[in-house]
Amino acid sequence: MKKGSCHSRDALLRMSEAHRGYKPSVEAIQKRVESLKQYYVDHPEAIQKRVESLKQYYVDHPEARQRKSEWRKGYLEDHPDVKRRFLSFQSAGWNKGKKGIHSVDTLRRLSEKGREYFLNHPEAKQRFLQYRSLAAERCRGRHLSPEHIAKLRGKSSWSKGKRLSEEHRKNLSEAQRRRFQRPLEREKITRALMGRKQSNELIQKRCRSMLRTRDLRRSLNLPNAAEKKLGDLLQRYYPNQWKYTGNGEVWVGKYNPDFWNVNGLKACIEMYGDHWHRNDNPQERVHYFASYGFNCLIVWERELKDPDGVIVRVRDLMERIVGGT
Repeated sequence: MKKGSCHSRDALLRMSEAHRGYKPSVEAIQKRVESLKQYYVDHPEAIQKRVESLKQYYVDHPEARQRKSEWRKGYLEDHPDVKRRFLSFQSAGWNKGKKGIHSVDTLRRLSEKGREYFLNHPEAKQRFLQYRSLAAERCRGRHLSPEHIAKLRGKSSWSKGKRLSEEHRKNLSEAQRRRFQRPLEREKITRALMGRKQSNELIQKRCRSMLRTRDLRRSLNLPNAAEKKLGDLLQRYYPNQWKYTGNGEVWVGKYNPDFWNVNGLKACIEMYGDHWHRNDNPQERVHYFASYGFNCLIVWERELKDPDGVIVRVRDLMERIVGGT
């Protein structure tokens, strides 16, 4: 006999079969709901016990969870009004419209509490990550309305105009690093960026910001030995006509030429290292500059062993441009 019950299991099964198909009245349902509400108000610990019991039951009986999911889907399809209310309730976050009700200390404590819970319950963290991945898959292919896009564009970044402390910046960097260590996150970011074309203005902005970094300038050691040798050669034969611009001073689309003609000729020179550019097709760079109306000469590092041959190629380039104009 079930503990706490005055009926045997067989009796309960017979009672269940007898009531199968019975539809209680609205008054009876409302009375039952009010009774349960009052019971849970008087016994708050019963709610937690009920939740834990259901969780354990669905863990032990995955087919029951599947049946409940299928029943809910069918019920929502048969009752569009209930489905609409359910979706509106599901899309509204618990904290929507409550911005600013928690202090900074409270938010920090909530964050630390959640982090500690995930550390002590790795299975919960795994379920959370799987849920996020499934949610991202469901949203894939959906398009935002023009009104929503205009609303998002009107918002500025949360950090705009704020000076973050060194500790805050370090925490953000560490969180981003841990994010990229998760395989699901890396796969999601890769899929999101796959096939996306960046504008030339964005590429130039990123390259310039990188070249403005002091550590990057020191590590690149611009100009390198081959570029210095070619620069000295150009200065000897064509003084004050070619300028080294490989430090990001001049950009043509998304490329930064190594040497630029400062006498009005639409010409540039690219220095290709034998090792660094061994898998590159130089004609692609030539065609790219030509699309902007510039003549590009590719000089390989091994060609510097014959300085006269390099100067002949530079002279031919300049004469061809002058003759064409």
